[in-house]
Amino acid sequence: MPIIRQVSLFNMQVLSLNYSAMIYSLIIRITERIPFIKDLVKRLSTDLRFKVDCGFLVSDEIPSEASYSRMITLISESDALEIVQGSLLLQAISEGSVSDETIAIDATHVEARVRAPCKSDKVEKEPGNWYYFLLWFFV
Repeated sequence: MPIIRQVSLFNMQVLSLNYSAMIYSLIIRITERIPFIKDLVKRLSTDLRFKVDCGFLVSDEIPSEASYSRMITLISESDALEIVQGSLLLQAISEGSVSDETIAIDATHVEARVRAPCKSDKVEKEPGNWYYFLLWFFV
């Protein structure tokens, strides 16, 4: 039984959301370079293979943008990500892939969207044959 349930106001049926699949879809959204949650919901609704790859069942309802927003808010207000990061770090240290001396937290700002370079030099085309034809015709 899910901790949080969404209730539809129209027919009062309880909609349960697949939260693990929602988290997977947020991670896949970054790797697939899907810029907005709206685009993610649209892709989930149109691409069945993508929906299944994210962990949703074929019979699962696709979460709305509001559902994603509420889930992101709940995760950001809790300390769940810090707990997961700590346990993952302890597991990496115990396996020997990371040593105590090499651990650092990087808070470097990364530009989220890359803008296209500005085109300052526009090459003007020479007029075509039609231009000379019009000059000849009207002179």
